[in-house]
Amino acid sequence: MKHLLVATDLSPIADAALDRAIAFARRDRARITLVYAIPDYSGTPMMATLESAAIAEWNNVSQAERAADEEALRSRVAKATAAGIEADHVLELGHVDDVVAETAAKLGVDLVVIGTHGRTGISRFLLGSQAEQIVRRSPVSVLVARGHQSGAADFQRALVATDFSPAGDKALRQAISMTAPGGLIEVAHVWQYPPGTWGLEALADRTAALETLRSAVTAGALERGQKLIDQHAMAGRTIRFNLLHGPTASVLTARAETERFDLIALGTHGYRGFRRFLLGSVAEATLRHAPCSVLVAHAEHAK
Repeated sequence: MKHLLVATDLSPIADAALDRAIAFARRDRARITLVYAIPDYSGTPMMATLESAAIAEWNNVSQAERAADEEALRSRVAKATAAGIEADHVLELGHVDDVVAETAAKLGVDLVVIGTHGRTGISRFLLGSQAEQIVRRSPVSVLVARGHQSGAADFQRALVATDFSPAGDKALRQAISMTAPGGLIEVAHVWQYPPGTWGLEALADRTAALETLRSAVTAGALERGQKLIDQHAMAGRTIRFNLLHGPTASVLTARAETERFDLIALGTHGYRGFRRFLLGSVAEATLRHAPCSVLVAHAEHAK
């Protein structure tokens, strides 16, 4: 990675994400750009109802806040610079997802980093639904960094979801680059029985049909999974393949929690704008409920 974009709201949680980015940048000799979006209320109905004196006072307050935000951004740039990293900042009016997506595209960054609360379960992103929009609309991969990290950039245990698509392959490559040498990477293909066959489970004790169907559904995945392991055998990480059965998001988050993975990586389709996730609502659910950081890798052929 040569250039990282860190989206911040100047909170301690966003600062923890910046610490992760600084560690990556120090390792890769990359540069960092901090981006902060200021909501633009100038054209809203609320502003249209204010008297001129109130608007003038509002403008004074807004200018003071912008100056304070600018100073806060400079202090964070200074922190990165003190670590030996080339860094700068962008402060723009607009919706945060618009500003981040446009800045990432303009600068040609390699990765966007944002922060989340460190809680599990039904916790929401630091930026709420706006963070989901950042992930969806970003032209490049996004690392949603959960929790604090001390010093080292690399993750130790990564769970990579794959459907054997280009986006899944990219998620694996990027997860390898973010995992410490000697670390563990589990490549998981989560499968389910085809619609209309669920009733077979009730007959499992009296028929071999379910096992026959399972073998048919998973045989190709096992072969392709072994090819992935062989392809990355020289990566310097312990890579294993696992077939997991059940609802994808639930399986991934439960697996990450029970096996104490500190990163989940998965891919998306390569369409910009209001893109749909490769796995539909799976990526959104994984992002919301993951007990660890999540890397959402965007396919190479993004248009």
